[in-house]
Amino acid sequence: MPLALEASTANRTLSLDAPAKSDESASLGDLLPEHDESLTMLIDPHAVKPLIDALPHREKKILLMRFYGNMTQAEIAAELGISQIHVSRIVRAVLTQQRKQLST
Repeated sequence: MPLALEASTANRTLSLDAPAKSDESASLGDLLPEHDESLTMLIDPHAVKPLIDALPHREKKILLMRFYGNMTQAEIAAELGISQIHVSRIVRAVLTQQRKQLST
């Protein structure tokens, strides 16, 4: 089946009670894990907000421009009058610091 035709079926969902193709005796719902390990990677926004609020003004501004303003590092650098490399270093340092604080 051509990819475009296959993609056109993506807006139709199956019931979780539908039989699984790999095992007719099982339903699709039976194949879902009870606990999805990838969900542990999600971070509660309420846990991150105090950490962002505690950042110095410049670091906070850069982080918000990058992830909430969807600006590129080059755009941020041009707006702040610093190099893109400097923006990259600041973002990396702030994210490293945030990860450490969240894991403790």
